[in-house]
Amino acid sequence: MRKRAFTLIEIMVVCTILALLATLLAGAYSRYRANLNMVQASARLTAEITNTQQLARSAGQVQMRGGIELAANPLTAATVNNVQGTAKLRIYQCSNDPLAGGLRQVKQAYLLDDTLIKLKITATNLPDVPVVSGIAGDSGLVIEFGVDQGGTGAFQRLFTIPFNPDGTVALPLDTEPARITLDNGVYKRQIEISRVGKVKELRL
Repeated sequence: MRKRAFTLIEIMVVCTILALLATLLAGAYSRYRANLNMVQASARLTAEITNTQQLARSAGQVQMRGGIELAANPLTAATVNNVQGTAKLRIYQCSNDPLAGGLRQVKQAYLLDDTLIKLKITATNLPDVPVVSGIAGDSGLVIEFGVDQGGTGAFQRLFTIPFNPDGTVALPLDTEPARITLDNGVYKRQIEISRVGKVKELRL
């Protein structure tokens, strides 16, 4: 008996189906990775804010910039719109005590250490208070948030999150809560920070 072989049309149909399945699987995996990266970046930022609050309580330093107490004065609210780059944060502890060594960087980290993903960042109601080395009268603990281009370009500061000795956040007056939105083009997550320091993470 002669064995029936596959026809060219049948082979082409099978190849087409396999190609479609591969495309669908690649798209699903890409969306999965994008969502995973966004969740990790948002969770990392939320954790750093919470950890810095604890550090602020242990340090017990009043937030001062140039000799002015931030908590008792209106601040210039920073609105950052659609800035794209590799999200990076730097945590500083500032002291106007010469014996304490002045400005000291406590930590520097990307939101994702292993994957330098680019995020579109929108922020509202956050203070625009730069941390500058060598400025007299600076004290307290602050997160400086910004971007660079893939870990190689210059750091661009977007906003700061200053902490009071009790762990509360020195936000501009009557602008509660502060909001940070992270957007990787597929998913969005938003972090809300209240004046009392409560941090809430939302998926948009």
